[in-house]
Amino acid sequence: MREYQKKISAMTFDEIASFQQSGEMRIEEELFTLEEIEIFQKPKEGTATISNSFIAIELDCELTSELIRGGYAREVVNRIQRARKEQGFKVSDRIEVVYAAQGELGEAMSEMADYIAGEVLAVHFKAGDPSRDSVKNSVDGNELEFSLSLVDR
Repeated sequence: MREYQKKISAMTFDEIASFQQSGEMRIEEELFTLEEIEIFQKPKEGTATISNSFIAIELDCELTSELIRGGYAREVVNRIQRARKEQGFKVSDRIEVVYAAQGELGEAMSEMADYIAGEVLAVHFKAGDPSRDSVKNSVDGNELEFSLSLVDR
């Protein structure tokens, strides 16, 4: 039996694929089927692969600047929504947002302005000088300041 185990363990990817496709294979004079030999997948060490033994998925975990800016935009939406709630705005209230942010956060907010405005129901969403009763926050170490005001319809 150990002789068969060694030969099965030494199978190449192509041999395994052929076995899976045909459903059987011969080792020396003995015929084996998929019911007798189970094939499990496991991730290679050092990769971003996840597996449940039957399927393996390799994930691309590289953070591109586009993904980072999208994350910043979602964080800004979260901060503004919290401020809306804390300031007593109704869920359906339309607002104006004036913000100040620098660096990549400011670029992300400018680039994703339509998305952010849509999520927080902002009729006006613009960079500028927030009012003196502004909300000060930090997103991933980047300073964010914004003010909210109710917009009459």
